[in-house]
Amino acid sequence: MRLTPKTSSAARIVAWTISVWLVHAALRVLVLARHDAFGHDFVGKFHWYFFHALCFDASWIAIGTLPFLAHALYWKRRAPRWAGVALWALVVVHSVLLMATVADHELQRFLGSHLTPSVLETYGNRSSLREIPNFFANDKSVPFLPLILFLTAPLSAIGLWKLIENRGWVDSRPRAWFVGFCLFAGAGWIYTEIAWPGWNRARKLAPVVQVWWEAVRSVNAAAMPDSEFVVAGHDWSRSWMNEAGSDTLWRFPDPSRPFWRVPVGDTGQTDSVKHNVVLIVIETGRALEMGALRDWGATSDATPFLDSVAGSGWLWTRHVCPSMPTVRALTSIHLGVWDHPDRAIVSSFPGLRNRSLPNILRDRGWDTRFFSAADPAWDNESPWLGRWYDGYDYSSSREYDADMFDHASRWIRDSLGRSKPFFVTLMTKSNHYPFDQMGAWTKEPDLHKRLRISYRYTDSCIGSFVKSLRGQPWFARTTFVVTGDHGFPMGEHGPGNMGHGLFTESVWLPLLAWGGNPKLAVPRVVSIPSSHLDLAPTILHIAGVRAANHFAGHDLMDPARSDSALVALSHFDEIAGTRGVWRSHGLLRTCMAREKGPQLFRLDLDPREENDSAKGREALQSGLVSEARDRIRLLVEVLRRDALVP
Repeated sequence: MRLTPKTSSAARIVAWTISVWLVHAALRVLVLARHDAFGHDFVGKFHWYFFHALCFDASWIAIGTLPFLAHALYWKRRAPRWAGVALWALVVVHSVLLMATVADHELQRFLGSHLTPSVLETYGNRSSLREIPNFFANDKSVPFLPLILFLTAPLSAIGLWKLIENRGWVDSRPRAWFVGFCLFAGAGWIYTEIAWPGWNRARKLAPVVQVWWEAVRSVNAAAMPDSEFVVAGHDWSRSWMNEAGSDTLWRFPDPSRPFWRVPVGDTGQTDSVKHNVVLIVIETGRALEMGALRDWGATSDATPFLDSVAGSGWLWTRHVCPSMPTVRALTSIHLGVWDHPDRAIVSSFPGLRNRSLPNILRDRGWDTRFFSAADPAWDNESPWLGRWYDGYDYSSSREYDADMFDHASRWIRDSLGRSKPFFVTLMTKSNHYPFDQMGAWTKEPDLHKRLRISYRYTDSCIGSFVKSLRGQPWFARTTFVVTGDHGFPMGEHGPGNMGHGLFTESVWLPLLAWGGNPKLAVPRVVSIPSSHLDLAPTILHIAGVRAANHFAGHDLMDPARSDSALVALSHFDEIAGTRGVWRSHGLLRTCMAREKGPQLFRLDLDPREENDSAKGREALQSGLVSEARDRIRLLVEVLRRDALVP
């Protein structure tokens, strides 16, 4: 039975609702049954997710349709044309939501993140968008399918809608169809919430409207009560002092600024000579690829230059990034605190008052400069770099690491070191996924092997850069510090996106320092856990500066530093706590159950986290996660109150 002029807007709304739900079902199949963007299973058990997804989508679509249907029914006889407004408004709304759903699904395949407002704030710019075609072209599932789905999802719903109407499947009994759909949604609620619930699964399958609603709720979430905030701050300062080793001449003077600490006694320059510091951050700097770390779990030797200098300075074998991806890692390096677990500081807290590492050095007479092979606008770093450094340097003509390092070398030799010390940070790019910056690299089909090729290239660029500076009169007063921004999973624990766990392959990074500073004269290997939060205090120590700051980390060169310090890591809902040889994995929100369950690994015996040791050690496992959770919760509240500095 074909559509007739007598077909009501209400009946057409029901037909459209069924069509939209069916297209959402198809989209669920196309994301759950495909590999992620890196060639690994997106989910391990399709049937554990698909039927829940059908129920989740039926629920939100049915609830969302009700006000439009009520509008159409109310105006059905009073003003039929006005009733039609509800129909076409619903068509527009669902068409937009279908495209947003595709974007949400594909973001999870690439980044492990939903399409949250924070993600849009961070990456919704020209520099980020211009990289999307390259990502689509290198999709290890079906290249460019995300773009095809994005453009055709609304058209598919409209085509299916027309088919249903032309066949007359819904028009004859629209009420029965909609009641049946609502009954299915109600039964689905019982199935997903009572019969077979799963918090982690629900988070992964959350419809985009739920993602946005929860993001709004989180922004407006109730603040931590003042009394609880003061207690949490006191607990933090006490823990920090207990973990500080011999570096205890600090006080925390302001309970409303729990991270703010000031030196006791003399402040200022502690060394007679002001030393230069060059910090190099390697894109995707997996420690697993560093030959010098083979005794601690590395599996290849893609860094011959770094291996050659590791023995002449200090090497930290248990260093990790506390947050990822790059923008979060850089935030932690510069501010010395964790990033917000699900809202990037650089985009969600633009007015945050702070004293970054380069700010402190600038105030003490250092020239500061940031060089990047990647566009800082990509993830909204630019406004922050402009406030932190005397200047930052990027050009689209210098996106190869060799070009960036050559330019930086010339600029440093021409402009720095004559009368003032300097602090320079260099951020590489060539080792970025999909590791295909050089045309020759693409001939290697294996992604992991291609990463090693690009990593080796970046390592050689670092070697050439260091050698180019050796003839400078200030070279003997210069310390080089090298680390990575984050690692990268190659399917060691399942999916290959950084949103999947805080395991070794994603968080373990090289950290080494060498140069003419007398503090580095005796080479040393340190196997105490550390993170990017420790870089700022350590670099201030190398530079010989002692100043008030809000850095949550510790000086990694303190000979009395104990491995009792807790290293907390977070990434959206995932959280991990490391102390000594143990790393424990859990979730930030206690109301949720982790898909892999609570896990505990002994890193000295199992550095790649392959054998869960949680059984029989439940108290240790839960205690480490609880401590890490408390620290992240305190940081979230500090950010909400803008309470880093007085």
